[in-house]
Amino acid sequence: MNEVLSRLITIIALLALGKLFRERNYLKSSTIDEIRKLIVNFSLPSVLFISFVTKELSADYYILFLFVFIMQVLFLLTSLAVNKIKWFSHPLLPLVSSGCSVIFIGIPLFLAVYGMEDLGKFTILSVGHEVYLWLFFYPWLRVKKEQQKFSLHEVLANIKSPLIISIALGIIINKLNIHALLTGNIIYNGLFTTIELLGGLTVPVILIVLGYGISLNTEFIKESCKLVLMRMAIIFPVGYLFKYAVIDKIIAPDPVFNHAFFTFLVIPPPMVMPMIASMYISEEVGKLASNVIAVNTILSILLYIIIVLV
Repeated sequence: MNEVLSRLITIIALLALGKLFRERNYLKSSTIDEIRKLIVNFSLPSVLFISFVTKELSADYYILFLFVFIMQVLFLLTSLAVNKIKWFSHPLLPLVSSGCSVIFIGIPLFLAVYGMEDLGKFTILSVGHEVYLWLFFYPWLRVKKEQQKFSLHEVLANIKSPLIISIALGIIINKLNIHALLTGNIIYNGLFTTIELLGGLTVPVILIVLGYGISLNTEFIKESCKLVLMRMAIIFPVGYLFKYAVIDKIIAPDPVFNHAFFTFLVIPPPMVMPMIASMYISEEVGKLASNVIAVNTILSILLYIIIVLV
C-alpha cells in the first residue's frame, strides 16, 4: 500500500508541477506543442513497442483485439441512438462517447502505478481501440461530415501513425521470437536500451504536459458536466456488460486487468476531439469539447486514485 501511495503522490506532484509551469510561464504553449510531438512520435511508441515485444501474446489476445474494436463500435451506436432523444441530443455527444485518451492519459496513469511489468494488461486493450479510431472512426466521421466517399487511401495513410507502427512491430518481433534470439547481440541490446530510455520519458513528461493543459472555462462547466455524465452513462453499462458477457470469457480477469479495464473506460475522449469538433461543427463546440476533456480528465484522475486505493 505504501508503494501505491507513493506512486499516486508522484502523479499528483507531476500534474501540479505542470500547472505551476503554466502559471509561472516557465514554458510557452508552443513549447508544450513541440513536447507533445516528441511524445507522440518517439516516447509513447517506444513504450508500446517494449510492451508488445516483452509480453507473452496468446491466441486469445488477437480475439480480444477484435472484440475491443466491436465494443467501441457499440459505444458509438449507443451514443447515436441516445442522441436521437430530444433531451439528451447534442452535436458533440457522438464525438465524445466512443474512443478514449489511451495514449496521453491512460498509459501514463497506469504505468505510474503498475509499472512496465503490468503495462501489457492495459496496452492489450489499446490495439483494438487504436484500430477503431484510425481505421474506422476518423474515416467514418470524414465521410459523414464532408459527404465524401470512403477512401481506402486515407485508411492506409493512417496506418503510418507511429503508434500503429510501434504496436505492429512489437507484435511481429514478439511472434517471430526475434527479441529472445538477439538479446545477447551488442547492437540490438544498445538499440533496445535506447528505446527503453525514450519510453522512460513517458510518465513524467506526459503528466507535466497534462497538468499544464488542464484549464476549465466556467462558461461551459454545466454543459461539460452533463456531457461527461452522459458519456459515462453510455460507456460504463455497455462496457461492463460487454466485459462480463464476452471479454471475461477470453481473458481470465484478475485485479490488475480489472483496474486496467476500469482505467480504459474512465479516461476522457481523445485529445484531438476539440480540433475535430471545431472543424466539423463550430468553434464554440470545439471550446466546449476542450472543457469536456478537462472535466473528464480531473474526474478520471480522482476516480482512478480511489479505485487504486480500494
